[in-house]
Amino acid sequence: MKDLTGCNRVTPSDRSSCCNAATISSPNTLMQNCYAYEGLKKLATSLLNGSGMDGAKSTVIADVLLEGDLLGHDTHGLQLLAPYLSDIKSGAMAVTGEPDVINDLPAAIAWDGKRLPGTWLTSKAMDLAVNRAETYGTCTVTIAGGHHIACLAAYLLKATENNMVAIIMSSAPENKSVAPFGGITGALTPNPIAVGWPTDDEPILIDVSTSITTNGMVGRTTQTQKKLKNVISGINPVVASPQRKSLQGFPAQTSGMLRRKVPTPTAKIN
Repeated sequence: MKDLTGCNRVTPSDRSSCCNAATISSPNTLMQNCYAYEGLKKLATSLLNGSGMDGAKSTVIADVLLEGDLLGHDTHGLQLLAPYLSDIKSGAMAVTGEPDVINDLPAAIAWDGKRLPGTWLTSKAMDLAVNRAETYGTCTVTIAGGHHIACLAAYLLKATENNMVAIIMSSAPENKSVAPFGGITGALTPNPIAVGWPTDDEPILIDVSTSITTNGMVGRTTQTQKKLKNVISGINPVVASPQRKSLQGFPAQTSGMLRRKVPTPTAKIN
């Protein structure tokens, strides 16, 4: 049985294929397989539709997860599809409806996400913010109570391709998965921040976790029985439960500076 585990970025020029190193029977045994981008999108969309998700939302979720893979964030791409489907089945992720508008000023909007897919909510919020910023010069959208939003960098091009700057922040303090420096008890979350701005050439996309590592990476290293890299010896800065059965409330956590050409490069999924 294949376990899709994300991707590393490579540099060919289009979305014609994604290379997937799938786990076959053992997390330490990797095999290379290539899949067409559209085929992966069709598979993800079909599985989400089959779970009861609204069709339009399924398409957006698939797009965001694949964009995370294509950007090289292999803990926040299609690897998230299985836990998303599990959360749909358990009721932790809502499959239909719209966010409630708490306030609309109109350059500042507040939503109640009502456990709807965070990927869809964030995409919708970015589209609204770009539209409003064209009129008012700036726009801020806050979302409470949404589901996991995956890779923050996946949304930045919505702004940069319209010659705008975007800042995205996420937090889920109820999870308490990150210990303060020097501690061993979780009290915080990774609280990622992403920033994107246009240039005369490629846009600059920055997506960082404010913790020393991410919940996604902790879960992966636990599954593969490997050690985290670049963690100070003798200190456990991250406390996370890789056995958690739900992603509800967990923010997206990614790290590193991204310089991405358009069109999107082919990605290799590890």
